[in-house]
Amino acid sequence: MGNVKIERWVSNFELSKKIKALGVKQESYWYWVYNKVRDIWKVTILTQCFKDHPESWEYYSAFSVGELGEMLGEDGDSCYEANNKYSKWHCHNLRFWRNCEKFHNEYADTEADARAQLLIWLLENKMIKLNGEK
Repeated sequence: MGNVKIERWVSNFELSKKIKALGVKQESYWYWVYNKVRDIWKVTILTQCFKDHPESWEYYSAFSVGELGEMLGEDGDSCYEANNKYSKWHCHNLRFWRNCEKFHNEYADTEADARAQLLIWLLENKMIKLNGEK
């Protein structure tokens, strides 16, 4: 199977940052964490050390494909491998397919990024609410 990089299965850094800015709770298995010594962002598991000293670290949830799928909801959002000349993954919101103004497509090189882009669009356009909002 070879080496599978976790970065292919979680939202990229820029999308993760935007998702946090939209107010999504930062609760995931993986996180983008800033390493001050190396001056790089790295995907890792958020340990107790990070949680005990939040002032020393900057981090964003790196949501997995599954976590993003849960946020998008099970009532119709669809992602599939497109493998066309534009991108490798295609996601769209099926629950709005009859309303052209609300139907939306996202394309990306990874499934996680396509799902993250769709989540961002749905949140920005107030099509879904998260974190227990009514």
